[in-house]
Amino acid sequence: MATDDKQKPTTVVLGKHKDELVRFSYLHVFKPHLNAQSKRHEYSLQVMIPKSHTATYEEIKRIVDDHMKQTFPGKTRPPKVHYPIKDGDKDVNQKGEPLNVPGHWIVSAKTDAFERVPGTQNEDQNKPTDPPAVVGTTKDAAGRLKRLSSSEVKSGDWGRVSVNVKGYTTGDGGVGVYLNTLQLVREGEALGSSNRNPDDAFGEFEDEDGLLD
Repeated sequence: MATDDKQKPTTVVLGKHKDELVRFSYLHVFKPHLNAQSKRHEYSLQVMIPKSHTATYEEIKRIVDDHMKQTFPGKTRPPKVHYPIKDGDKDVNQKGEPLNVPGHWIVSAKTDAFERVPGTQNEDQNKPTDPPAVVGTTKDAAGRLKRLSSSEVKSGDWGRVSVNVKGYTTGDGGVGVYLNTLQLVREGEALGSSNRNPDDAFGEFEDEDGLLD
C-alpha cells in the first residue's frame, strides 16, 4: 500500500480520554497473520470504540476526514474509497457480511510484518519488522512500562492503542490506520468464548451408559 508521501502521518492514542478505554478484538500483535486480501503478512487488531465514547470517536473521525481531504483535494472520491471507521450496527465486512458489533465504532489497525523493499515481489526478499510493543501499566526498575507476553493479553481486554493515520493513493485510495503500540489497562471478558473452563462446562461425569467399560 503506497501512502501519500506529501502527507505527514497523524499519531493518535485511542483510549486516552478519561473513562474512554477501547476494546481489543481480532488480536494479531504477537505473531503475524496472512491478510487474505493483500496476500501479505501483517500485525493487526480491530479497535472497538463504544458509541458512548464520543471524545474518542470525534477525535479519530476528525483526523481521518482531514487526511481524506488531503488525499483527494478538490475532487470527487472514488466510489470504493477506503474509510477506516466502520459502524458496528450497520456496516459490512469485505465479504459483505454484517459486522454485527452493536453499539460500537470499529477501527482496523495494522502494520506490515515485512519491510517493503522497492523492486521486490516476494516477502522472503524483505526484512522482517519488529512486532508492535504491548505493555501494561506497571514499570520496571528502569522506569519503563513492562512488556507483556501473548499469554497476558487477549481479544476482549481494554486499553489504549497508538496508531498513525495517513492517506494512500493505490487502488481506489483512502485513509489507512497503522498500528504502533498497545497498552493493556483492564482485563475484559474474552471475545468469541463464553466458557473455556472445562470443570464449569462439563461438571462431574457419570458413566450411566457404560461408555468407559
